[in-house]
Amino acid sequence: MQQQRLAWPGRPLQQARPFWPCSRAFALQPVKAASSNLAETAPQSGCVYEQLARAAGATTAATVGTTQLGRGLVASRDIPCPREPLVSVPVQNALIIADDPVSSISIYSDRAHRRWQEAHGELPELLLEFLQGDARWDIRMAAWLLYVKQLAAQQGSLQLWPAYLALLPQEQDSCCLLNYNRWEAAELQLPELVAEAAVQADWAAYLHGKYLHYKSGSLGPLGLSSSLSESLWAISMVRSRTFSEDMAGECLTLMVPYADLANHSFDNNSTFCMSRDSKR
Repeated sequence: MQQQRLAWPGRPLQQARPFWPCSRAFALQPVKAASSNLAETAPQSGCVYEQLARAAGATTAATVGTTQLGRGLVASRDIPCPREPLVSVPVQNALIIADDPVSSISIYSDRAHRRWQEAHGELPELLLEFLQGDARWDIRMAAWLLYVKQLAAQQGSLQLWPAYLALLPQEQDSCCLLNYNRWEAAELQLPELVAEAAVQADWAAYLHGKYLHYKSGSLGPLGLSSSLSESLWAISMVRSRTFSEDMAGECLTLMVPYADLANHSFDNNSTFCMSRDSKR
């Protein structure tokens, strides 16, 4: 049995999406529970991470810990059987969109939107049309995340979204290239990285003005973003924390609370998928 923190597959360098996704994660091989010298409970873990797991409806054989490699999910007990679920989150507690809902099928994503609204309230018509429209997958997901941020700030909001957002990094703590300003990008040193950071920053600013800004954006009436930094935060969270899945030819992008605490590795000992009934 391997004694390691849990790691989902890493992204091939040529792919456009940062991470790969799921509602259910399972072991590829037997995994041994983390020993005390490998995984120590993360400082704020006791209530915060357990609160998030409960709010997300997650069933889990993993816990959040600080390992030699940083914060991540570690096995809380021995996992003797391959394909045994490690973390399972109900679909209605994940943000799910179709990558190409206009020119391709969108059966699973439409169903996921209905389930999400049944659990968390009706989405504004303008936002729902946008989520099912032809804009890029990442800006559609960023708009949904900003809407969730609004929900979390409302009095009496469901526990899930405040618990989830509280554990997401701040914009200034994100290491996506689009977050580097001109002076920070110079510290990247490699000319190709400096150039790419400038391209991504310009691209993000364009998306902010076209879609998200509360005055100039097409989603302006929703009041999703009042500043470029707020939009950069949402886009960088999407580009660093989303998963993808193919369901009967429909390519999906997902944000899955609690499951996205796992780290990613090209030498992964776990992977992910949606359950056959598409409920988790």
